Amino acid sequence: MRAKNAKRIALWAGIAFLLAIPLGVGLGRTPPRPLRLETESLTPGERATLAQSVDEAVYDAAWQLAPFGTISSLLLEELAQVPETRPGRRTVLLMRAALISDNPEGQSAIFSQICGLSPALCEHRELLVEAARTETKLRQVGPGNRLPLILLGEHHHD
Repeated sequence: MRAKNAKRIALWAGIAFLLAIPLGVGLGRTPPRPLRLETESLTPGERATLAQSVDEAVYDAAWQLAPFGTISSLLLEELAQVPETRPGRRTVLLMRAALISDNPEGQSAIFSQICGLSPALCEHRELLVEAARTETKLRQVGPGNRLPLILLGEHHHD
């Protein structure tokens, strides 16, 4: 009986020790500084880039799960904010707009805009299809989670 109790005590002591390890790990650390203090040494340009990165992360997360009405208004909002000096981001946003569109003529017009922003993407059709496929894999809900027919055919409209 004593051996059984000794095993139980040892087991519980081991569990208590393992549970106490994470508590002791942080005792010697200094607490993290507030974000304001971490970013005060950044230049105004670096702060703007940081804010822009946060905004893009939110929009990218919305692309994955937001319903059609939400994502379409968010795409328009972000397109209005992204400067033309960032054709890569504008291309991604236009690609997403084309993918959620249910109008083949509208999709064709948007793909023409994409080709205007990123001619290299459209010079080799497989690059355009692969870029669209990447965005459809990110999207967890429809519309926008499947390649449109315009990209499944033999040609696309420039």
